[in-house]
Amino acid sequence: MAFVLSPGVAPRRFSVSVSPQKNTRFVLANARQPARMSVQEKAIEKGGGMKVIKAADENVIAELGCRSWDKWGCEPSTFDWTYSDDEICLVLEGDFTVKPADGSDSMDVQAGDIAFFPKGMSCVWEVRKAVDKHFLFGKSL
Repeated sequence: MAFVLSPGVAPRRFSVSVSPQKNTRFVLANARQPARMSVQEKAIEKGGGMKVIKAADENVIAELGCRSWDKWGCEPSTFDWTYSDDEICLVLEGDFTVKPADGSDSMDVQAGDIAFFPKGMSCVWEVRKAVDKHFLFGKSL
């Protein structure tokens, strides 16, 4: 026997098993794994069009191919930056805040995060702990 949830709810199939004992019980068990969130669904939107996936798991890192990208790093500092293209990065080490020049919400980024910065965004980087990251230009989250 299978049940399907009502319209407006993602359909899921459930199985029912009946115990042959005197006190018959119905056990409702999910017959399939819940749908996996896409990379885009995991990204949290921030000011200036920035996005971040906090503490990205290895599946996301592998799906994006982050570990094959070029590397860049810097010491603690504060500097202005304007993105000439979209950029995605996987932060291996570091702790920094990116403040968009338009005054919208800043974004805090730490080791293990994947961050996205849109083409044309001007900002200030405040690096508290030296950064080491993989990066790729021309790709969006």
